Amino acid sequence: MVVNGDPDQIDLPGGIRSGLIDAIEVLPGVEGVAMVRFTDADVVRLPLVGRIVRAYAKAAEARQGWKSP
Repeated sequence: MVVNGDPDQIDLPGGIRSGLIDAIEVLPGVEGVAMVRFTDADVVRLPLVGRIVRAYAKAAEARQGWKSP
């Protein structure tokens, strides 16, 4: 099974916990589970896209107190 998502794009109402964040916190170390985290360094299209990804990550950190990988 593959689960993908972007923690910086979670748009659930306040007080509702994201299943993605839950999985990121609970599943590391579970045998047979692997996680791959992409960052702005993985953007290979336009440099502008990388800057946009960084801007959203910074905004999410400020809003939610959650640090992007």
